[in-house]
Amino acid sequence: VDIILSDIDDSTMLEDASVTMDDKRGTLYQAQQVTGENGEIIYRLQLPDGKYTLTASAEGYIPEVQEIEISQDVLQELHLQSGGTLTISVTDIDTGEIVRGAIVERSDSTEVEYASWNEGIAQLHLPYGSYEIKVSADYYYASETIEVEITPDNDSVELNVELAAVRTLEGVYQGWYEANQGETGLTLTVMSRTQCLFSFYNLPDHDNAESGMYFADITYEGGQIIITGLEWVNKPETYSFVEFTGTLSEDGLYFTGTVNNSSWQFELVQVKDSFEV
Repeated sequence: VDIILSDIDDSTMLEDASVTMDDKRGTLYQAQQVTGENGEIIYRLQLPDGKYTLTASAEGYIPEVQEIEISQDVLQELHLQSGGTLTISVTDIDTGEIVRGAIVERSDSTEVEYASWNEGIAQLHLPYGSYEIKVSADYYYASETIEVEITPDNDSVELNVELAAVRTLEGVYQGWYEANQGETGLTLTVMSRTQCLFSFYNLPDHDNAESGMYFADITYEGGQIIITGLEWVNKPETYSFVEFTGTLSEDGLYFTGTVNNSSWQFELVQVKDSFEV
C-alpha cells in the first residue's frame, strides 16, 4: 500500500508525516517514507488483505482518518488541511475533580465532541481560524462562550474549563402550572435525584382541573431541569403528561420555568427540604 500526502490548498507533498494502519485486532502497522521513481514522497506499508483504519497526520495539519479495505496493491493520495489542536480539560469548579461525559460544542458546527470518560479531556483538530466554544455536562451549568483562535504560531491550545454543579431538586415543592385546563395546583415530591411524583389538583376557589398523579423523570441538561412524565398513578380521561423545563433559584427554594416548551409557565416553592416515605 502506497500513500501520498499533500496539502489540500496547494498540493505540496508532505514529508516527515505519520501514516498508520490498524487492523482492528490489536496490530498497528507503521508506514515507511520512501522516494518514488519521479521523486514523489510515498508512505509505504506491506499488509495482508483485510480491513484497516488508516490514520495520516503531519505537523501543522489536521489528521485524516479513513476506513480502507486491502485486496490488491493500492496507491492512494490523501489531502490534509492545515490546522491545529484544541485540548479541553473539564473539571468541577468546587472540587477540582474531572467532569465525566462533558460535551464540547462549536458555534460553526452542529457536531459535538465528547470529553473522555476517564480523563475528562476533549481534543479537537481544527483548521486555522477563530472559534466560539461552549462546554456542558449533565448535572452542571453550561460554561460561558469561550473564544479560541488557532493560528500557525499558536496551533496547540490547551484550556481548562471549570463547570459549576447544578442545584438539584430536593424535598417537596408546591405551586401552580398552566395547561389546557388553565391554572392548576401542583405538588411535586422529589423521591430521588432522577424521579419525582407529580400530583395535580384544583387551586383554591377553582373548579377547572381534575385531580391526578404520575411518576416523572428528572434530568439535568446544560443548567436546565427537565421534568418528563413516566407512568400514571391516577389519570383523568382527557389528560396527558406535561413537560417542565426550568431552573432552581440560588437558595433552592423556587423552581420556575415553562410548560411543554410553550408560553405556559409554572412556579413552585419548596415546602419541605426532604422526602420521607
